[in-house]
Amino acid sequence: MRFLNSMPARIRALVALVVVLAGVSLVARFDDGQERRFESYDAMRAEGQGSYTWFPVFLPASARQIVLYTRVDTNYFHAGFSLDAKAMADFDVHLKTGASAEGLRLLREQQRGIGRAWCARAQSQGGGSDTLYLIGKDDAVDGRYFMVGLASAPAGADAPAMKQAAGRYCESEPGA
Repeated sequence: MRFLNSMPARIRALVALVVVLAGVSLVARFDDGQERRFESYDAMRAEGQGSYTWFPVFLPASARQIVLYTRVDTNYFHAGFSLDAKAMADFDVHLKTGASAEGLRLLREQQRGIGRAWCARAQSQGGGSDTLYLIGKDDAVDGRYFMVGLASAPAGADAPAMKQAAGRYCESEPGA
């Protein structure tokens, strides 16, 4: 520390900048995730990359302002999206199983403003797999939701990973 104090302020600032840039570079190097933004559900379907396949079949086609982060190598995703009043009512029907305190905490670590949270098990739009979703509603922005995929399994399978995730993040195990 003494060494840094003996340097002129400009040099110290330059050293600090280099350290910060190196740290950001390291983080970016090891995060193979990708974030995509779509104004609407239709735009997401039209982009041709299969982004929509991460979402549950009950996501309304009127969803807008979609932000999707995926890490294909670990089968992880989280997403934010907005719904109008009618679509909210249609979507909320599927939110029957409350999230546990740990599930709510997980969502709040990733997205500020989450007030309530649920777990839902549903087939993904890609078909072929059931996914356990953790879904939170943003109290600060009307109609805004945040979703995390907790675990997936072949459709109809009784997957231990899904049971384990439900036991940890959900008040009970949601039905398919």
